[in-house]
Amino acid sequence: MRASAIAVGFVVLAAIFAGIAYIQFALLAIGVIVCLVLGRGFLLGESRQRRIQLPAGSRSGVDQPESDAPKSVRIEGREFQLDSMPASLDLVITRRNYSVAGGIALIASGAVLISFFSLRAQHIDLENPRFYLFYALCFFVAFLLIPAFLWAGECALMKSPGITLAQVYGQGANRFGAKWLTYGFTVPTGGHHGGSTIDLGSSKDDDFKLVFCDLRNPDRSKLSCSLFFHRVTWAEPAGQATASLT
Repeated sequence: MRASAIAVGFVVLAAIFAGIAYIQFALLAIGVIVCLVLGRGFLLGESRQRRIQLPAGSRSGVDQPESDAPKSVRIEGREFQLDSMPASLDLVITRRNYSVAGGIALIASGAVLISFFSLRAQHIDLENPRFYLFYALCFFVAFLLIPAFLWAGECALMKSPGITLAQVYGQGANRFGAKWLTYGFTVPTGGHHGGSTIDLGSSKDDDFKLVFCDLRNPDRSKLSCSLFFHRVTWAEPAGQATASLT
């Protein structure tokens, strides 16, 4: 989700709250928006487990690393030797945190029902304690727009993404107490893309991570470690794996 879309959304919400006359209508509208955004994610997303294979191959003699260069790399928590590699890198994509999306949908649906059945009361006076309860609930449901849009955007990206490996350049500054990574990758057309992203508890010291990008806009990308509603794992248990990147 782009920053401009977030800014426009909050400006609209601020306008609603600033000129509010019937607090129930604001709660009803925001709850419906949250439900629609979540529904879009469920419709666009792929609920089944999906297996992906990234091609790999041995390097020729001229491409062998120098004697002082690293002899191995770490990819998604596994270490691979550079002088030998499997035919492909096999990984599995599954969904996770269904309970979070379900909980948001339940809260938003409840807010819609509460606001709908309270419309009989029409205008709630500012001195009525119910006004402040509805007002607080409006802000809470509006806050749920953030994970709702995160869910929908992630599901849309993972529907048919461009999948490749991104090089991890290093750990960025700890912003808001979270670990951030900087990364870069090259698309088949030759363009180089990347940026920084939050690390949601992935394996440490990886040289490469799986990246998912929009084929039409590669700048819209997510590392596997920044996915909240999806998980990337190896298709087979780790063993004495050896591999190389081309």
